[in-house]
Amino acid sequence: MEYPPAPARPTRPGIVTAAGILLYATAALQLLSLYPVFVFWDSMGYAIRHTAVDAATRDGAGPTVVVFDVVMAVLFLLAAAVLVVLGILNGKGRNGSRITTWVFGGLLICCGGLLTLISGANTLVQRAGVSGASGTARNDEVARIALEHLPGWVNPSTLALSLLTTLLVIGALILLALPAANAYFRKAPPEQGWEPPVPPPAYYG
Repeated sequence: MEYPPAPARPTRPGIVTAAGILLYATAALQLLSLYPVFVFWDSMGYAIRHTAVDAATRDGAGPTVVVFDVVMAVLFLLAAAVLVVLGILNGKGRNGSRITTWVFGGLLICCGGLLTLISGANTLVQRAGVSGASGTARNDEVARIALEHLPGWVNPSTLALSLLTTLLVIGALILLALPAANAYFRKAPPEQGWEPPVPPPAYYG
């Protein structure tokens, strides 16, 4: 006896493909964001060295900047890798991957994009000459020298990358939540296995 083939998973809709492209683009932006981050910490190291009150502080500025650069590089590379993996798994219709994308995307927006936007906006305000929260005299001097040493393109590019990252992630999350994508992420029915033919009732008398 032949059985009809089990229904296969529906063809991947265009919105799922588009969501994957947005995740890949977000991963690329994570890599691009590394350069302005490195430039920023280089400016901080320059300011710390020029305001150091002792040799230990001055000599420790370089290793401190290197440590921050390594930590930021690991975080950005890890985020990019996770986005690429999620994009691949979403393209295969893994519902667990879609849920993970919503969670990770929300964290990326809240802890990454928005905080960077706030920090960048505050730096732009300080560069314009508006005083923010006052700290110690040395901290103010470090901030002033760092801002003077910081290239003018760093803050605008950081804000632009953060804003674009936030918009791309939001777009991907919305596309994955649309009703048209639900059928693709439903669990595919198990394949129908072969079963031996059953004799007719007359065979048993």
